[in-house]
Amino acid sequence: MTVVRVTFLPENRCISVPVGTTIAEAARQANIAIVAPCDGAGTCGRCRVLLADRGSVLACLHRIDEDLAVEIPATSRPGSLTVHLTSNLKDPITLDALDPLGSGEGGDAGGGNNYGLALDIGTSTVACELVDLNTGRVLMCAGRANSQAAFGAEVTRRIEHVEDYGSDDLADAVIGDIRSLLTEMTRAREDEAFSLDVMTVAGNTAMLHFLYRYDPSCIRRSPYLPLVAAPPVLRSSELGLDLAGDPMVHA
Repeated sequence: MTVVRVTFLPENRCISVPVGTTIAEAARQANIAIVAPCDGAGTCGRCRVLLADRGSVLACLHRIDEDLAVEIPATSRPGSLTVHLTSNLKDPITLDALDPLGSGEGGDAGGGNNYGLALDIGTSTVACELVDLNTGRVLMCAGRANSQAAFGAEVTRRIEHVEDYGSDDLADAVIGDIRSLLTEMTRAREDEAFSLDVMTVAGNTAMLHFLYRYDPSCIRRSPYLPLVAAPPVLRSSELGLDLAGDPMVHA
């Protein structure tokens, strides 16, 4: 089997792949997201990349036959990440004080700081809020485009991708988004590192199936019933999220 070397720019990330691999497939192996709403059908034109001396090509259709450098423009990447501190929010939010540890006494069950993360996984975006569970105050919020768009803009396209290639691509994409959001929130809170006591996840049926690596085929075929109506409560590490505090995840 002949192997060629691909360098993705501007990351300058290199990967070796067999001849005949598409640029989109190589990018996935290199953990680089390229937007592909049509999931490789070659119909949307959104995955256009630049090759030296060749101009632009569609990453989903161009098969690699020699060593090459691929520049991925911003227009072919998922949207950028945004983080806002509470002081910068247009409408600061305060929730009722919560009892994450089940003490029956409201917040501060452990006598110290208790933090929770409220996560919303949408088809287009992933957003979260860091909450002080002692006071119910939302400390900051963050959001970014859902990197699963690299496997299709529509949910049905993403389900078809899971049917063809397995569940890891979709799960790893959104887990990477969550990690990015938390990394930026940690940087924004320069004065204080934090660990999480609890995490809640909201999302439509397909998004939750993708996160938990469930087979979503059943929800696009009659009688359109989910594999699991209510996902089990798990530690974040069981979902592939290595977070400080290894919080319980409720969906």
